[in-house]
Amino acid sequence: TLEWTRDRFAQLGFATTDSQANFVLVDLRRDAQPFRDACKAEGIAVGRAFPPLATHVRISIGTPREMERAMAQFTRILASA
Repeated sequence: TLEWTRDRFAQLGFATTDSQANFVLVDLRRDAQPFRDACKAEGIAVGRAFPPLATHVRISIGTPREMERAMAQFTRILASA
């Protein structure tokens, strides 16, 4: 599921960190707070800010079903920004 998530963000044009953990950092190339706020409004919790990485969000990896749902929301949110 980690690789699936990294691949989906790459397809959208966003770089992710190489991770061996249960999360990945995604570089949104813009202030990440509006993305976090939009995700929260959709019921998806996204990790806290990581100064000085103000353009990055931490995405924890869930089950395949959870990640499919979250990725659909992420895609919609990123397209509307």
